This record gives sequence, structure tokens and C-alpha cells, in this order.
Amino acid sequence: MAARLRKQPDQLLVDAGCGGVGLWLARALAVCLVGVAAGRDRAG
Repeated sequence: MAARLRKQPDQLLVDAGCGGVGLWLARALAVCLVGVAAGRDRAG
């Protein structure tokens, strides 16, 4: 899976849903990770 992404170190990886797979891939590929969670804002 990691090889198919063709990411270079320090590139950006976006994880839609913020699962553990994105964190694993970011560590394995030495890339920057941004997590995006879908859902309603529950503040106030």
C-alpha cells in the first residue's frame, strides 16, 4: 500500500476520516499528515 502512493519524504498526506492507517503511512513514508474529520461541530 505504501509503495503505491509514490510519496516522497516531507510531502503532504491527507487522511479523510482520521483513521490509524494515515498515521501508520505517514510514519512509514516520512511524510506530513493532515487529518480531516467529517462531522458536526458540537461546540456551544
